[in-house]
Order: sequence, then C-alpha cells, then structure tokens
Amino acid sequence: MLTTIALSFLVGAPASATPAQEPLPTPSASESPEQAAKTELKPLLFRVLGGNVAGTERGLEGRTESWAKFDRVLGDTFLRMRYHQFKADGILNYSMVQLFLPLADNKIEAWFFDEMGETSSWSGTISDRGMQLTTSSADGTIVGEQVYEWTNGGYQFRLMGFGPAGAEGGLIEYLSGEYEPTSKWRPLPANANLEKSARALPFGWYLGSFRGKEISIYGASEGVMSTTLGPGPWFYTKYNSAVKGEVVFSGLGFVSASKNGDYTLHWFEQGGAHSIIEGKVLADGNTNALVRNEDGEVIERHTDTRTGEDSYTFSIKQLDETSGEWKLFMTGNYLRQP
Repeated sequence: MLTTIALSFLVGAPASATPAQEPLPTPSASESPEQAAKTELKPLLFRVLGGNVAGTERGLEGRTESWAKFDRVLGDTFLRMRYHQFKADGILNYSMVQLFLPLADNKIEAWFFDEMGETSSWSGTISDRGMQLTTSSADGTIVGEQVYEWTNGGYQFRLMGFGPAGAEGGLIEYLSGEYEPTSKWRPLPANANLEKSARALPFGWYLGSFRGKEISIYGASEGVMSTTLGPGPWFYTKYNSAVKGEVVFSGLGFVSASKNGDYTLHWFEQGGAHSIIEGKVLADGNTNALVRNEDGEVIERHTDTRTGEDSYTFSIKQLDETSGEWKLFMTGNYLRQP
C-alpha cells in the first residue's frame, strides 16, 4: 500500500529479487494424480489472495481506512489488486492498481500504477507464511519493501522506504495495517474534472469501447478494445481477440499520455509477457508506436489510421530478422460502440 508521502521515495527502476523463502506446500499423499497436478499448477498467490479485504492502517499520514479488491486477469496469468485509501473524514487519500505475476521457484514480479501518475516495478518471493517484494533505484539500491504476512483469510502488511536521512538511515516503516476479508467494496468517487482533462488529451479519443474484424495468425477474428480512466490520470486498456466466440488472445495496458500526443503504454499479455511501448498521436489523429527489444532495437511497428469520426484501422508489422524486411503480422478495422 503506497501512501502519498512514500511515493517520492519508492518509484523507480526494475526491482531486485529478495532472498528465497521456504518452498510451497506439496500436495498431500491422499490426493489423486489429477488433483495433485491441479494443486501444483495453481500458484500459491492465487490461493492466498482473492476477493475483497478491508483494514485500518497506521502511517506517517495518520490513521486511514483502506479497501483492496483482488481478481485474476488475462486468463488467470496475473493477479490484479485495486487499492483505495480513505482518511478518517471519508475523503479519498490515495488509490492505485498493482499487478502480480507468479513465476517459478516461488518468485513474484509486480508493477504498480497510482493516482499520481507514478509507476514502479517490484520483485520478490512468496511462501505459505507471506510475501516480500522490493523495488530498487537505477544503481541497484533497494528503496522500498512490501511485506505481507498471511492471517486467517487476510494479511498483515508493512510498507518500508527511506526516511529523511535517505539511504544512510536505511528503510523505515511508512505504513502498517491488518486486512480482513469482506463482502463489501468502497469504490472511488467520481472525478469529473479528471475525466474532462483526460478527454482533452489526444489519446483521450480512445476512451470507450471499439469492436472490429481482424486478420492475424489466428485467422479471422473479432477484437474488442475498451479504455477507461484510472487510477488517476492513467488510461486503462483491455483487449480481447476471439475466434468463433472463444478468446484466443488477451492483453491489458496502462497508458501515460501527454498534451503533445506522446504516450507510453505498459503492456501485459495473457502468457505473462510485458513490455513498454512508446507512441504518439499525430495532429491528424493517426498514431504510430514502436516496440523495442532489450537492446533498444525496433522489432515492431504499430499504426492506427483514423477512417472516420469513430473508426480506425490498426496494423502491426514485425521485423523479419532473417530478411531484414518488415512483414504484416495483423490488421483490423474497428468501430466505436455505443
């Protein structure tokens, strides 16, 4: 749970992994081979976190009341956490979304996006006792730590970060709380000014839902792209591609957009892949975006071309490493839905 004060210390570079904790419980001897296989394939993260929790917190900003909603997204690949923090007077103090990705050997990767437009990545490990995640600065210094300790259906949580003394003073506790399962949920209050500002941005044209026909490696498919706002100024985009009603590919992304049309898309896919895509909405409404590999080389080109007030075409071209030619990967025609 990241407070407003903590944010300035905790955003930054890719996280470094924490030391390994004890291994996951193994299936009991009484389980059938089929049951054991299902137990082993179901990540511990999905077994301990789910549904809604609520709790009272103590931190540098006083006492707060917080709500968190956990749900699986992208074919049960990621666990999404939506977090809303309120002051004692009921006024919203902070909100964010965090995505968790369970990996082999009890490792966890996580990314958070908050109402201030900040983002950071975390990594760590999980056990049947709890979960520990850290985030690091560009030079590898650990600047933040999230510690979860499982309780009976809920968890205790501590957020650590640098204090006024900086790195020399080490990590101090910014926030702690205990959270219990609940059937209730406290949504965010409407923010008309924020939505108005978002719609005024060039990327704001994509708010809403689009549906279209596609041709890709899956053959003829139907794609649905929906974009909403939040947390804060982030555009939240969901995409599904279906063949004969069956979803064959899905992804989601968080977009940070600016007044000049530039945007950054943090993209996550159902198979666990994640990437950062840089793009620009041009003066004519068309959009160009590039995907780069770890060496910074462009390997994909994404192009949107407006075909009407509420329609556009989209295409992806990929670089063929053997021939050096750009080849069409997929294309689609999309229309805004009511």
